[in-house]
Amino acid sequence: MIFESYPGHLVALGLVAATACVILFAFRAGPLRTPQRSRHRRLVTVLHYAAILATLVILWNPSAWRKKEAFGRNTVLAVFDTSESMSVADEGPQSRLDRSLSRFAECFDKGGDEGPQYRVYGFDDRAYHCGSSGLLRRWGSRSNLHEAVSLIADCAVSQSQDGMPDKPSGVVVFTDGRAEDRDPRHYLPASWEDLPILVVGVGARIARPDLAIETIASPAVVWVDAAYDVGVVVSAANAPNAPTTLEMLCDNVVVEKRQIKGEEFQASDSGVVQATVEFSLPPQQLGAHVLTARVQPGKGEINLSNNTRTTSVEVMQDRPLRVLLYTQWANFDIGKIRQALARDKHIRLDLGFDVIKNKPLSDRATQATGYKTLSDFRTAKDDYDVIISGSSSIDFKENGLYDFFAKRGGGLILLPGETVHALATDSQGRGLSSLPILFSRQDRSASPVEGISPPTRVWP
Repeated sequence: MIFESYPGHLVALGLVAATACVILFAFRAGPLRTPQRSRHRRLVTVLHYAAILATLVILWNPSAWRKKEAFGRNTVLAVFDTSESMSVADEGPQSRLDRSLSRFAECFDKGGDEGPQYRVYGFDDRAYHCGSSGLLRRWGSRSNLHEAVSLIADCAVSQSQDGMPDKPSGVVVFTDGRAEDRDPRHYLPASWEDLPILVVGVGARIARPDLAIETIASPAVVWVDAAYDVGVVVSAANAPNAPTTLEMLCDNVVVEKRQIKGEEFQASDSGVVQATVEFSLPPQQLGAHVLTARVQPGKGEINLSNNTRTTSVEVMQDRPLRVLLYTQWANFDIGKIRQALARDKHIRLDLGFDVIKNKPLSDRATQATGYKTLSDFRTAKDDYDVIISGSSSIDFKENGLYDFFAKRGGGLILLPGETVHALATDSQGRGLSSLPILFSRQDRSASPVEGISPPTRVWP
């Protein structure tokens, strides 16, 4: 209880004593001392005095609120990059992370209660909280700066357990700038204008070259009788104009080398120049193999941890036959053929079920229904060994089927149907050249090819 208008102890004691004396003498008067009234005189005296005392307390305003400002320590986020690139020792024996911690203790967290309170975080492939700088994880495989930005955004609008705002007063980020994504346009926009952010760069004073293997892409499973492609993306920062040597190793044995010239590096969205190199490797022995892409370090390069990257590939012997079953009609025969092919473990079947096409529909309605023809499989036909066309309209000129079996050597099986007559009406004769007979358009008869069985009538 706070007495906002309290008159002081002396005045309060005088008023209380004076009113007590007045009440005491008033109730000792002669009319109140009769035997009938003396029984309740003391009780009535106390009640009257309590009413007067309550009136005095109310006049002193005991329920008034008074604000009192309380000052506390500000909270500052300290975010450290703990990726593998921070393990490089540019100048002296200390790594970049150790130098960051030394600068942090020297310039920011000096100890004592006068400075702000720091909450220590780290980030590599994801952001994490740790109680102190000694609990930072070393070393992460990635430097995902998106996680650090998301952490700052979450803390900027966070609430404490008691419902009060727990927003930090500032953020300090220690990083060497080797983030995977270095394009500022890809990051969250800063919607917290009143939160200052200080980014401390760690590294050598003189820019050093840094070659890195960004990605290596290869199929997970290959076949023993077929070569396979491996793609490698090499990035270069402050690289000299001299050619760069890229090696491809299989089980720690160099199988191929490439020279990357300076003009082959192109600018990318990540902020560094990159070059993509394709390797065509012969099949190895059966089993799992480890592929390693290694770039030779440049002159004066210190960070060698990102010069290699590995992946695995498994060589298998039995390769399933890749078959595409394409049809425009749904009937009993097509369904049974699909079931038979799907049950065969040595066949990988894809079904192109084109039954949406209805000729009376307009072109606009055809596009709206998502109609696809065999020509839409043009980019994927090389992925198949055999194409089975059942009850479909074949156009050897448009969809490239002629090149599929004539140049690539793929298999083509034509099932009987209502539109198979397109073979005989082929104007360029590409489809007819695939059959062991010769067609004559004048008399609609067929003449045998040399070395082939006698003529066969193909037109009704």
